[in-house]
Amino acid sequence: MSAIKLYTNTVLLKEDIPSIHLFPLIDALLTEQGLIPNSDFEFVLNPEDCDLFLFPVTVDYMLGSGRKKEIETFIEHAKNNCKKVLVFTTGDIGITLDFSNIIILRLGGFNSKIVHETFIMPPFIKDPYITLKHSFSTIEKEEYPVIGFVGHANGTFIKLVKEVISYLKLNIFRLLRIKHIDFQPFYPSSLLRYKYLNLLEKAKTTKTDFIYRNNYRAGVKSNQDIEITTLEFYQNMNKNPYTFCMRGLGNFSVRFYETLAMGRIPVIINTDCKLPFSESIDWRKHCFIIDEIEIKNIESYLLNFHKSISKEDFEKIQISNRILWETYFTRDNFFIQLKHVLLKELR
Repeated sequence: MSAIKLYTNTVLLKEDIPSIHLFPLIDALLTEQGLIPNSDFEFVLNPEDCDLFLFPVTVDYMLGSGRKKEIETFIEHAKNNCKKVLVFTTGDIGITLDFSNIIILRLGGFNSKIVHETFIMPPFIKDPYITLKHSFSTIEKEEYPVIGFVGHANGTFIKLVKEVISYLKLNIFRLLRIKHIDFQPFYPSSLLRYKYLNLLEKAKTTKTDFIYRNNYRAGVKSNQDIEITTLEFYQNMNKNPYTFCMRGLGNFSVRFYETLAMGRIPVIINTDCKLPFSESIDWRKHCFIIDEIEIKNIESYLLNFHKSISKEDFEKIQISNRILWETYFTRDNFFIQLKHVLLKELR
């Protein structure tokens, strides 16, 4: 299958922009000699020869640098050539651009509110089994669902006050254009996570293995402490077939991808999430998904889901989830899969 031909702003790439602010595909293919082609994407110098325009720097970086006009000029250039533009908005929340000829990559968002052509890009993580220093294996099915969780979940009043203050500060920064992000309603994720985990702990037909953290990543700072808490995080996933996954500041879950990488079964609290490649992946065959509005029924719904799966299929789901992560959500393979989708769009 032929490569997608991309036209980009090479002048921008000559600036000393940190790699964290580059479009991930650019970052992967940029060397001291310039952009290198691969079998899936080829950069061309003439805009008339391309299939797509690609803006090489994250939208957030350009807006934060007061360079919105450069984005608009590039998008207008594409429009004049009857081409679409691939852009990446990073950060937990991201920002929506109001142009008719753009294709957006972002980490998350609200499925009912997303406009234009939008693709969800995973956070690219290291294989957890490198951290655990052993290979993947499945867990046998037990009579009742066994679910694990290690993470930030705090139900105190003090935490609520902190979340309110943090939300107000974030929106002041948004209104002052210090941060370039979409508006989103107040959502105290840590408190709600604590509440929903407690529902599962009280359930008579669910076994739980939860470790609550009062702060994100347990508040640790040193490399040694980070290694210890990361190991504990993955050890918990390794011994429990289900893992509780719920949004944080942005409407997506990094833990969801980590659970897939571990070959375990995500328990997803659906907060109007847009899951990646949902047109081709039947996510309900890989995860237990419950709409947040139905959370009071999570015990019975999860039990019914668990009971509906045979012992053989229970282990097959774990294997397929591990394969799914390897095939779709590592950095190289994500862009290969994205290429297939983009080719259909271009036709």
